[in-house]
Amino acid sequence: MASLCTVCANELSEGASQCARCGAPVGQPAPAPESAANPPSQPLPSPAEVQAASEAAYRVDDSLTGIGGWLILVAINLALAPFFSIYSIFVDLNVLYKSKYQQAMSTHQGLAALILFEAATNTIFLFALIALNVLFYTRKKSFPRLMIAYLAVHLVMIGADHFAALSLHLSNTQSLT
Repeated sequence: MASLCTVCANELSEGASQCARCGAPVGQPAPAPESAANPPSQPLPSPAEVQAASEAAYRVDDSLTGIGGWLILVAINLALAPFFSIYSIFVDLNVLYKSKYQQAMSTHQGLAALILFEAATNTIFLFALIALNVLFYTRKKSFPRLMIAYLAVHLVMIGADHFAALSLHLSNTQSLT
């Protein structure tokens, strides 16, 4: 039968000299229930004991390795996103330079500039994604802030691209009438 800590009732491992949760020494008598009539019978812990207990309570588990939980989704997204960005750049440049799209480019003023803008922003995002992958897999503390910044800038650029395409469409339909 496993023994329990007398202070916090945590299960103690074999041969433990102190509780892993509260840091109390093993074999310390259980505290008496406090009441207003009975003052505590135990002396207050020394500052060294308090510091040892707090260090035990806030110890970081260095044995964590690998990627688990919800970070799997982040890892999958970061691993695949550069390939999608490369594909988008390829499609944009293909539209710009293929002869079958040249007539559409000539009839829609500003379409070539918009597609070139998309290719340029996708190239910038590709380099940002590569940098984010390096930061993520090397476990840098700056990764979360930079990932949030990347997502915010990406959202703004998608909105700008959408409104530019919408204004391009509206200006072309008005010029046709």
